[in-house]
This record gives sequence, structure tokens and C-alpha cells, in this order.
Amino acid sequence: MKLAALLPFMDKEELQSLANDIIEGKKDNIKLAIIFPFLKKDTLEDIVDKLIEKDKSKELYTALPFLNKSTIMKIHQAYKDGKLTHFKEEALLPFLDKDTIKQMFDELVKEKGQE
Repeated sequence: MKLAALLPFMDKEELQSLANDIIEGKKDNIKLAIIFPFLKKDTLEDIVDKLIEKDKSKELYTALPFLNKSTIMKIHQAYKDGKLTHFKEEALLPFLDKDTIKQMFDELVKEKGQE
């Protein structure tokens, strides 16, 4: 049996503990991405904070479809603040609102004009 088949039936605390173990490197044979759909929103936010703190871009990419707008904006701000060194800002585009995208566009045009 595969672990993914059991995830919907595990309690939220067990899933959170498993996710934390994966982030800490204690369980390196399990991908964090398979757990995201089964986590509570506040648990996801906590995990995103840890991923930002540890600069784990790959895991953040896989979390994006499961995050709310405020958490997406937290990732965007972390990127702008230089906390995510290997993160590609383009990955956020499908999840950002039009105003934020417009602001990004304006900043890019201004930056290119100064070169």
C-alpha cells in the first residue's frame, strides 16, 4: 500500500508532525507535496513560514495551489525581501491579484528604464 492512500484518513496532528519531520530532514523518503492537500489552512501557513525560513523554494512551489491569498502574498514579500534566494517570482503569477501583477510590471519597467 502507498502512503498517499492513507493520508486522507490520518488525523491533522499526525499530518502536521509528518510535514515537520520532512522539513527537518527526518523523513527524506517522503515528498512534502503529497501532504499539502490534507493539511488545515493554519497548518499550511505554519509550514510555509518554516519553508521561507529555511529557503526551500522547491517545496514552496508545490504548496502554491493550496494556499490562500494572504499566504501567497507572504511568499511574495519574502521573495522581495531577499529571503528566498532560489525562488522564481514568476511561479506566483497565477496566484496573484491583478493589482500586484500591475505593480510588478511597473517596477520592472522602471528598473529597465534605469539601466
